[in-house]
Amino acid sequence: MRKVGIVIFDMDDTLVDKETVFVEAQKTMLQTMAEHDPRIDPDKDLGILREIDHELVRLHGGKHAYKSWKLAEALWLHYHEGKGRLEAATLAFKLKKSNVEHSCITKAAKRHDNILENRIPRLINGAKEVLRELKKKYVLVLFPSGKEKSQQKVIKHLGLDKIFDVIFICEVKNASAFLKAKRRGEEVLSKAAGKSKRIVMIGDRISQDIIPAKEVGLETIWIPGPYFPGNRQEGMPDHEISSLCELLKLL
Repeated sequence: MRKVGIVIFDMDDTLVDKETVFVEAQKTMLQTMAEHDPRIDPDKDLGILREIDHELVRLHGGKHAYKSWKLAEALWLHYHEGKGRLEAATLAFKLKKSNVEHSCITKAAKRHDNILENRIPRLINGAKEVLRELKKKYVLVLFPSGKEKSQQKVIKHLGLDKIFDVIFICEVKNASAFLKAKRRGEEVLSKAAGKSKRIVMIGDRISQDIIPAKEVGLETIWIPGPYFPGNRQEGMPDHEISSLCELLKLL
């Protein structure tokens, strides 16, 4: 069958359940720090950690793979020194690692990173079936962000490298990165003598997936994820769905 367009997929929390791995890593960070400060409750305080983490991502220009000791330092500043959450994030962002004073911070970061580096997230239910159906009509582009080495490990373990026509990993998603992913897909489509009737981006976050995709003229499909997904007013996706299986009706 002749290809009729390009479908670009985000990976984490769109195709794979990265949330479960992050929750395990972040709770482990809290548990390690609770050994040194009993005011920390690993179960109740995950929301506070997530708020600080979100601010640190913003301070790092959208980069999620920042040094995790900064998150542990910000938590220490918040709980042990009484700093506000945003102030703690800002102070940790500006700090140099050589100025970290407490061993529990580096210990907590190391345990957190060990989980992220060694746990392989599972595929979202029905992901491979949907991808195989879409591959019959579309060039498929996998467009994750993060550290290339760790993302490639997940991709190969789950066999996504055997399904996608293009894999393009970037550190931070922005309009420039989207243009590169789009062009990579167009190159493959052109070689297959296909026609680019539709170029679609599918992702779980408005700020990272939908807004920059719309900036370069892509059709967008939003599957709201568990980690600060945003809201429609921020980016107005063309379509909103709740599960991957709904893609087959749209595409």
